[in-house]
Amino acid sequence: MDSNWIIVTDFDGTLTEKDIGNEICKLFRPKEFKELSLAYNNKAMTLREFQQKMWSHFPTSKEKFIEASLRAASLRPGVNEFLEICAHKDIPVYIASCGMDTYIESVIERFISEFAKAAIKGISSNKTIFTENELLSIEAPNKDTTQA
Repeated sequence: MDSNWIIVTDFDGTLTEKDIGNEICKLFRPKEFKELSLAYNNKAMTLREFQQKMWSHFPTSKEKFIEASLRAASLRPGVNEFLEICAHKDIPVYIASCGMDTYIESVIERFISEFAKAAIKGISSNKTIFTENELLSIEAPNKDTTQA
């Protein structure tokens, strides 16, 4: 079926019940997360500044990062069913998120059904750069550091 529709959705707290990035921060850097969240909420820094400070030299390997994201993740009720309907009706779904590619892709792989995955045509999110023992930094999808 041809459709004139496309769906663009957020990820954290929209497809998932919790903000996975926040949950990872609370686990690995609770003090920094609390301090930076307060500064961000008081408009003392932009979202991009918050993210750069929070995620730079983040103390975990990629494997532990993924494990933590999968433990924190749960889909909102009806997400798989909705995406399956989109796949059945050939309605493309795009995810646009300020979250991280590593956990978004891991959660989709683990929790989204194979048929529902067919609806997802693209993901735009921050790219993670890991060393052996840390998340070194993040890179915005368009490399424009003025946008979140």
